[in-house]
Amino acid sequence: WFDKADVLPLIQKAIPSAIQQSIPAVSTTFLTALVSTYSITAIAAYGITGKLETILFYPAMALNVVLTTIVGQCIGGQRTDRAKDYIKCALKYGCLLLLIFSIVVVAFSRQLSGFFVNSSDIAAIVGVYFSIVGIGYILNTVTNCFLGVLNGFGKPAKSMLLMIFYYVVVRMPLAYLFSFFGFGLNGIWTAVLISHICAAVASM
Repeated sequence: WFDKADVLPLIQKAIPSAIQQSIPAVSTTFLTALVSTYSITAIAAYGITGKLETILFYPAMALNVVLTTIVGQCIGGQRTDRAKDYIKCALKYGCLLLLIFSIVVVAFSRQLSGFFVNSSDIAAIVGVYFSIVGIGYILNTVTNCFLGVLNGFGKPAKSMLLMIFYYVVVRMPLAYLFSFFGFGLNGIWTAVLISHICAAVASM
């Protein structure tokens, strides 16, 4: 049997991580409900953007996990200088990779949407979405790198607070307000971009 003194710290660290994983799903559900008030075409387009975004999100998520592990090892070994080198390297190559991926997806987003649904109306919405949010994926890489560093430092609660700020405090209210005040779908997409900007600045 495990001693409570050993188990409780693990649970305390696991809870913020679990909340972190659930927050994006809550945000996506909220935005989907918001987009659904426009049209079936808008919902289909938003669904396609979510599929295409996995190409742009996974590298950032991978860097998050890698930095969590490697920074944790550096801190445990009293080598904060090495931790700084790793974060600089991750930011440099991660942002370069996402720049390339973003350019490809933004440039060919209309054509890529055709793999899912052959509709010019949907392709147009998908194209506008990525033209607005495009730069946000590089900023998301920055955010994920620093989230990984926070987790590696054993500060999952701070990482969780950043996620709450990113999605719940900035993205969801702004998307609702922009939609409410008549900016339409472009207002919702702009809220997504602003949330990426705020998250990157806050994480740094």
